[in-house]
Amino acid sequence: MQSGKDSELMEVTSVDADGKHKYEADGGVGVATEGGVVNANDGDGDNNEEDGEEPIDMRFPKDGGWKKITLYLISFPIMAPLFVTLPDTKNPKKRKFFPITFLGSILWIALYSYFMVWWMGVVGEVFGIPPEVQGLTFLAAGTSVPDLITSVLVAKQGKGDMAVSSSVGSNIFDVTVG
Repeated sequence: MQSGKDSELMEVTSVDADGKHKYEADGGVGVATEGGVVNANDGDGDNNEEDGEEPIDMRFPKDGGWKKITLYLISFPIMAPLFVTLPDTKNPKKRKFFPITFLGSILWIALYSYFMVWWMGVVGEVFGIPPEVQGLTFLAAGTSVPDLITSVLVAKQGKGDMAVSSSVGSNIFDVTVG
């Protein structure tokens, strides 16, 4: 939020039906209220939090180098069913389908978790690993790695409090439910 003094330096671009003035400066747009200019963004119509998020592109990376091609080939078996069955809410036309994406994501997590435990049981039988060891090592690590990756990615974005709360929250949930 900016003060009224700062809003004087901005150019009035329009006045809406409620009589609120819309200001623009440095490519950003804001709406004037009693407290000053609010809802400022970078002019593209989205919040700053959502900048850089584009709809998922499942095309093969022809000019991406070997790292991008390898990542594509490894993630394709997981991403393809998700891409086909869940609406991509990063696409502005599909944002209204977020409840379907949310519920579908929960179902996919349940399905992938079931398969992970089942396949780990098969691998344990083949190599003669007792179920207790499988649960305490491989499955525990397999369920904690996504939390670790999420925390690292969020911390790299400068949201350390979210990274810490994710780590603490997932452990509390694991102890309470599991």
